[in-house]
Amino acid sequence: MQEKALRLLIKLDKIYEDVVNGDRNFISKLDNLLIEILNFTEEEIKDEIISMVIIAFNHKVNLIYKICPIEESTSLTFENLQEEFKILEIKQFEINNNYVLGTINIKEIDDFREKLFTFRNRLYAIPISDSNILEIAKMKSKIQHYETEILEDEDVLSMAYANSN
Repeated sequence: MQEKALRLLIKLDKIYEDVVNGDRNFISKLDNLLIEILNFTEEEIKDEIISMVIIAFNHKVNLIYKICPIEESTSLTFENLQEEFKILEIKQFEINNNYVLGTINIKEIDDFREKLFTFRNRLYAIPISDSNILEIAKMKSKIQHYETEILEDEDVLSMAYANSN
């Protein structure tokens, strides 16, 4: 597992080099690396080497954000973001429920898309720290799943369009 942690750091160094060289399409690459951190168990994270790699990872991500800042809201806190995420989870459940019932419509999909992308932008604006890196990675993983599950699913979209006509 230590080798895997070090490979993540090497991938992050490559993203950092790309950003230094002018690449501004780094967000999804960072998201994927953050999500890979979730593959470590709580026990593995307690390993000194892996723990140090995660701390180094956090510092490198913050360096990338300093080079290429993302607009931050001064009123945005991690706690606010967690509350927004709960609302997004409820909305995702409602959409799935309406799909099962056959009552989903395109307005619901559009509203969800707007909430999802607004949340994603706010999630990017939160500074990553040692204390929130795992929670942020979990949120990013779930919103990627929600996007695939709802916004890219042909069956869901077909039913929503059919019910909207």
